[in-house]
Amino acid sequence: MPPTTTLSLFSSLLLGASGVAAHSRITNIVVDGVLYDGYNPKVPTNPEVLVAWSTTVTDDGWVNFEDYRSPNIVCHRDAANAQGYAPVAAGSNVDVQWQGYPESHKGPVLTYLARCGDSPGACATVDKTGLAFFLIDSEGLIDPDVYSDPHSLAPGYWASDLFRENNSSRVVQIPEDLAAGHYVLRQELIALHYATLPDVGPQHYPQCVNIEVVGGGDVRPAGLRASELYHWDGGLEEGEEVEADPGLDYDISTSPLAEYTVPGPTLHSGAATSVEQTLSTVTSSASAVPEESDAREKAKARARTLRTEVRAEPTPV
Repeated sequence: MPPTTTLSLFSSLLLGASGVAAHSRITNIVVDGVLYDGYNPKVPTNPEVLVAWSTTVTDDGWVNFEDYRSPNIVCHRDAANAQGYAPVAAGSNVDVQWQGYPESHKGPVLTYLARCGDSPGACATVDKTGLAFFLIDSEGLIDPDVYSDPHSLAPGYWASDLFRENNSSRVVQIPEDLAAGHYVLRQELIALHYATLPDVGPQHYPQCVNIEVVGGGDVRPAGLRASELYHWDGGLEEGEEVEADPGLDYDISTSPLAEYTVPGPTLHSGAATSVEQTLSTVTSSASAVPEESDAREKAKARARTLRTEVRAEPTPV
């Protein structure tokens, strides 16, 4: 068993490694075996129509508490609306795949949705600061006693560890009760390795893609603006007096670990309580459906067919 370490040693080792450690971004999503490319800020040009929002994060870096009230907390730094989307049947899964993630970056993984509207093009033009996000998936500390890696300096098996083991991806289910329409899916990794350092704090990696939910029910959950999701000690605006969310001001280096509460809002009542985290089988790739395109109806028809197939599967006994 690795020895218990002090925070100063733990933090200094992490700081020393930070210069060589990669961070992350969404590389693609997989919906019912179909792969849709993400946005790569490191290349000179990207396709004009993608499911993923563009950013200026050429370092695959992060935002922290200083951006909790800024537009950068929504979909990352200088994020601009995606001009395409992927059709997804309500009740089916989306596998969100990322560009790796350091083992040291322990913490929760959260996935939100925000409704843009009924009409095609709604998410391509929506004001991101006005989006109301509701939580459809979250996981934090899975096992406080397990060492996730032989070289780990402190115990704790986290959602980030499960994420890394699943090829740096998180599988989420689109709730069956959601009203059909256009949504922004926001997935976020939160790294806690600097959380107790007052000038740094937790590192947030938010990324967004556009989807169209096909079928489903009639529920339109209320949500919160991204600028309302998290809180930090002392507040971030004049006159604001709050304490940091317990799941953000948390020391991952102690042994034993304290009880952990995932930050953010409560889970949507219609969300799946558990989704199996397994690698998706990719059977084909597709371009994002343009917000104004003749391909839209064909894509929606395909999603309806897949939705029927999902619901027709026998229930395990």
